[in-house]
Amino acid sequence: MNILAKNLMILASAGSGKTYQLGNRVIGKIGLEGVSPERIVALTFTRKAAGEFADSVLTKLAEGTSDPEKAAQISKDINGEIDVSVVLGKVVKALPKLQLTTLDGFFSRMVRGFQYELGISGGTFELLQGERQKTAEAEIIEGVLRDGFANRNEFYHAFRRATLGWGQQGVQKSLEEFVNDWHRIWKMGVRPEMFGGAAIFGDLPQVGHWAKRKDSLIHALRSDGNPSAVEKLLDTIAGHSVGRSLTLNAIGKRIMEILDQPGPVEVKNGRKNLEIPVSVWKQWQALLNLAVGCELAAAVARTQAVGELIAEIDREHERQLRSRGLLSFDDVKVLLSEGMRSEEGRLRRELVDYRLDGRYDHWLLDEFQDTSPAEWRSLESLVNEAVSDPEGGVFVVGDRKQAIYAWRGGDVSLFDDLISQYEGGMAVESMAESYRSCPAVLDLVNAICGDGAALESLFGKALRQRWVWEDHVSAAPDVTGESRVSVVPKGGSGTAMVAQLKRLGVGKKRLSCGVLVRSGKQVKEVADLLRSEGFDVIEEGKRRPCSDHAIGVALCHFVRWLADPANSFSREVVAMCPLNDGLERLTEGGWFSRWEASMERIQRIGYARFLGQLINPEWVALSEYGRRLASDIIAALAEFDASGKASPRAARDWISDLEISQTPGAAAVQVMTIHKSKGLGFDVVMLPGMSDSQIPDDSYFKVARGKDWLLQVPAKWVREQIGVLREAHERWAQDQSYEAMCLLYVALTRSKRGLYVFLEEEPKNRKDRELWRSPANLIRISAGADFQSGNSYWTDLVVSRCEEAPVPIPILGERVLLRSRVSCSGVKASANSGSNNGIGKRIGTEVHALFEKIAWLKNGEMPQQPFSQAGKIVEDALKLPCIHRVFEDRGAELFREQRIELIVDGRWLSGVIDRLHVYRDGGSVVKIEVIDFKSDADAGAQVLLARYVDQMKSYRRAVSTIFEIEESVIDCFLLSTNLSEVIEVGREQEPEPERNELGL
Repeated sequence: MNILAKNLMILASAGSGKTYQLGNRVIGKIGLEGVSPERIVALTFTRKAAGEFADSVLTKLAEGTSDPEKAAQISKDINGEIDVSVVLGKVVKALPKLQLTTLDGFFSRMVRGFQYELGISGGTFELLQGERQKTAEAEIIEGVLRDGFANRNEFYHAFRRATLGWGQQGVQKSLEEFVNDWHRIWKMGVRPEMFGGAAIFGDLPQVGHWAKRKDSLIHALRSDGNPSAVEKLLDTIAGHSVGRSLTLNAIGKRIMEILDQPGPVEVKNGRKNLEIPVSVWKQWQALLNLAVGCELAAAVARTQAVGELIAEIDREHERQLRSRGLLSFDDVKVLLSEGMRSEEGRLRRELVDYRLDGRYDHWLLDEFQDTSPAEWRSLESLVNEAVSDPEGGVFVVGDRKQAIYAWRGGDVSLFDDLISQYEGGMAVESMAESYRSCPAVLDLVNAICGDGAALESLFGKALRQRWVWEDHVSAAPDVTGESRVSVVPKGGSGTAMVAQLKRLGVGKKRLSCGVLVRSGKQVKEVADLLRSEGFDVIEEGKRRPCSDHAIGVALCHFVRWLADPANSFSREVVAMCPLNDGLERLTEGGWFSRWEASMERIQRIGYARFLGQLINPEWVALSEYGRRLASDIIAALAEFDASGKASPRAARDWISDLEISQTPGAAAVQVMTIHKSKGLGFDVVMLPGMSDSQIPDDSYFKVARGKDWLLQVPAKWVREQIGVLREAHERWAQDQSYEAMCLLYVALTRSKRGLYVFLEEEPKNRKDRELWRSPANLIRISAGADFQSGNSYWTDLVVSRCEEAPVPIPILGERVLLRSRVSCSGVKASANSGSNNGIGKRIGTEVHALFEKIAWLKNGEMPQQPFSQAGKIVEDALKLPCIHRVFEDRGAELFREQRIELIVDGRWLSGVIDRLHVYRDGGSVVKIEVIDFKSDADAGAQVLLARYVDQMKSYRRAVSTIFEIEESVIDCFLLSTNLSEVIEVGREQEPEPERNELGL
């Protein structure tokens, strides 16, 4: 293989070293061809993969500088001699400019760097993700529905049509998921006219025609001579309404199978054949075709209404988010691929591409099977330029057999599109040698995934043709291991797996182990089972210290009890666990006395040190895993102590959802979904409860798609009468079968040395076992129920894990505060503080955030606010002249959410000023305004002044010290949204002030 070929595609099987070859490509381009490192872009899908790629390049070069043999291996890999130290120097020097990153990260940088060229003029680009994105999307949906039902009849009717025939309670319960799923489809480039595909399905009856015409058609078919089965069928049809399920009896199903045939016809009815003459058959056709047509018309109307609904949602996204530079990852991809949709978009992209093409020449695309069409469109013009540019080049690597992310847009057909698009301009190589798995493991992989006859018999000829297979060989033929298929009783996978883990010595030997399952629910169930058997377990690559071990649960409940002494459940947990001994040693008296003593001690030494002292007597008795989790909680509380916060409720919230990322080898057993395991490798892999459900599962067939249309699918009995829907279902079914095969391949190829598959016994009443289309049945047919390869005792040669002797937590002396830290907001009169329940606190925080976004307003200007309670509060407040005047530009320098940290009278004063106006004359500060936003709902002006006067006094003193000006020129104000006024906080012992800048 010429790894430095100008344009190269590698079809790399699992464990074949694609990261290694990616590194060789980068090193060779820099060392042999003199390419500047900053002109190379390497893109993958996860931060982990991007980090591994960068590490592999730097590690390989670093080792090559000190080891001549490794330097020689580098030269061999790239087919040329290089000075490794020189290449390393170039890479290290270019590190700040290197583009070894994720696709999402690179796209975000593109938008951030070219926001004006891409049409973002509403402000600085900001990426929305996580909870903030969910909250913003939920507010938009809430606002659209609120305005739709209150003011927009057309939207109300669109929503009604979108859910025609659905159970309304179910739709409303999953409304956000419903909208977000369809909005994601919309962003894939679906045009509004494609929703429903009315032009594809021709002249359809009105939905109401079924109710109007069915009775007369059914009456014409009734006869005293009809068999009872026919009369029951007519009764069923008579009770059917559009959008509801229709369960046909045996004769009804047989009639539907031949509905397109001309009469006369014969239909099997029990042991006899029912002859239907032409005249009667035409009546049957009229009735059933009307039912099919009305159901299809309803599906078209529903889908068109969904399009209207999503168009409304998207307009609000544009108005409230995208036009202001607030974009999600999906929005970024849509923005970058807009050149394919409009002339204006094409011209904008040309400006971006021209500048990027002058910066980057070489493109490396990893995990290409997971690339979506939108992602490819975002890169296509840049890659095309590099392919044709004599100074550029393209490197594409991926594995069609690991295409398990079609559900989120990955399109494996892009491989064929690239090969066709670039014809002979791109070399194609394959890599089937595994550097991960030993021969025994690959024996089972090859037996299952390479059995083309079994694939065809179960899943059809189309899948066999699509599944391109090359037997895998191990790069380490002398490494021992084992693969085994075990048949267990129904529900017995867990017991058999535990026995196998114990036989292998997992947990006691230096073995990483992955237990791979299909769903998050199974992750939890299997993890709980293994913990009950004494195994150290990590779920999904993370440990959760407050729930994964008894000591973590106890510590978490102790902090909950500190936050709420009336929490009897948490108190009883503490009383029944060993922590109680430590608590009795450190405190005295009843529970309330213990709580007071604990809080007093925590105020002096902090939460982390107090919990350390509490658990210290039990430290030696804890397992290694227990000590690790206890240390996680104590370390998290140490960060909490350093944050300057002190509230026990804040401490509880700080650790309640604590998660610690962990590498696969850091614990005995890691339980995760197969999807999450992609890219990982384990010494031992357990596959309990392999799926025996038939593929495809038509319950997941929700949306039928064609080239220029998409449709919410009607019932199966309807779509089987429509040719284009049958074809759409067949395409979907083939994709589902292919993705299931890819998922099985990923599961089987995670193992390095031990692979154990557990199959539950087949139901004895199963018919046509040879045609049962499931992954488990494929394993039964291709490998057999008693498959075994390799050495069953291979772990005997694996060394045991050495647990270090536990070291008790050292008990340090009492801390001595060199300087106390005081929060400005913490000096307010606590006795007068108002109630602050969760809802009020959340709304107050949102109000602060909305005020924070406002810079300066022109006279009468009203900024757009979101559809939320907080947005309404801010909007109403700004309509008041006294509050609007606060935000009007009067020549001041503006500081928003300004953090202050300073030493005053030996005290460390800390705080955040909501809004600060600094007036200058010739560079010198002559006047300052301090504005603090308040949303207290339980106080008048005098109560507010009493409550916050000390806080504002601290702000005034701090600002005076920072700017080195007299306190007399600093005006402080409370902007109360509840009272709808601006309240000035006066200075003590000063003359009546003149009217200030705010007119107060």
